[in-house]
Amino acid sequence: MIQGLIPVLRTWDFEASIAFYQSVLGFECVSRNDELRWAQLKRDNSALMLSGPNDHLGETEALEDFDYGMREFAIYDNNGYLLQFGQSLQTD
Repeated sequence: MIQGLIPVLRTWDFEASIAFYQSVLGFECVSRNDELRWAQLKRDNSALMLSGPNDHLGETEALEDFDYGMREFAIYDNNGYLLQFGQSLQTD
């Protein structure tokens, strides 16, 4: 069951994308990892993530557990957009 949706937008200009969402659309950068080229931004009840290209660029990603605490996989839709899905590995 899908319990929530936060889009992850791939960007080749990581810094400029963060600046755009902050200055033009009023989002706040609430978390970022420059080494992984990843950031989460929020505004009101909306959130999105930005991600720079990674090692999986150009391929469908298999289900994988990552050191940063997420289980993720990705597929391309019929338009060529990469759809990335994930869930926290933490148990409450």
